[in-house]
Amino acid sequence: MSIVAQKITYIHPDNQVLFKGIDLTINKGQKVALVGNNGSGKSTFLRILAGTLQAQEGEIIYPTPPYYVPQHFGQYDNLTVAQALRIDGKLEALRAITEGDASLSNFNTLADDWTIEERSLAALHAWGLEHILLSQPMRTLSGGEKTKVFLSGIEIHQPSILLLDEPTNHLDITHQIMLMELVKKLNVTVISAIHDLNIAAAYCDKIYVLKDGVLEGYGTPQEVLTPELIKRIYQVDSEVVNDSRGKMHIYFYNMISGSKGQKAVRACTIRLWSLGLVKHEKVAIYVVNQRISNV
Repeated sequence: MSIVAQKITYIHPDNQVLFKGIDLTINKGQKVALVGNNGSGKSTFLRILAGTLQAQEGEIIYPTPPYYVPQHFGQYDNLTVAQALRIDGKLEALRAITEGDASLSNFNTLADDWTIEERSLAALHAWGLEHILLSQPMRTLSGGEKTKVFLSGIEIHQPSILLLDEPTNHLDITHQIMLMELVKKLNVTVISAIHDLNIAAAYCDKIYVLKDGVLEGYGTPQEVLTPELIKRIYQVDSEVVNDSRGKMHIYFYNMISGSKGQKAVRACTIRLWSLGLVKHEKVAIYVVNQRISNV
């Protein structure tokens, strides 16, 4: 069954309209990216889909509740890791049963999930969080650790719909690749707010572009991420290249002016790739552009 959003309108408390009458349909199993400038409403739209924010108008229809990985985590600081992962009830029920409380309510809460603690610790370990306790307060974790806690919940809950809000923001390159490779192979519907167009192009089937409160574009990465649209949305020059494997790469040229700058980006990208300093060409592009943008 598809996820359908109909006529979604959101207005800020100061009466500024963020977007109005947004419609989208996402088919089962699709990997979809929401892209656009900061402030275009990507995260807000995702929160509306997740049910953590109410739109003024519109309706969302989905077959099962989604699992939501937020971008900001301050609202979880007073919770434990188990509470943030929404497994605290099962853990308490399991503990009560093992201590002799065989009440029906405990068995109903546990729902035969006898390995919930082991599965949860294994999921944390997979993200390099073997040092973190389920009883540990979220406020003691770094931004990257908080992101990984929520990402571990994908394995714990095994949802059919996954919502990711700028999921690579707090992750190093190794874990960015680990996450996006996981997303690509999962047999679930994924909707991600993504600022990195190369990541969106590499891992998503469809892309929705938000600008000035409307959908400016929709389609496959090849259909949507053209130099013309990128210029219109982001005010930067770009070149879209397909490599020998048919993979799409976007080069941004406004970071260094002129043809010399273009050649510098290409040369640095090829150098990183050929030296084996990164294992993925798209990461080389990302690294080079990040370096240049910080000059």
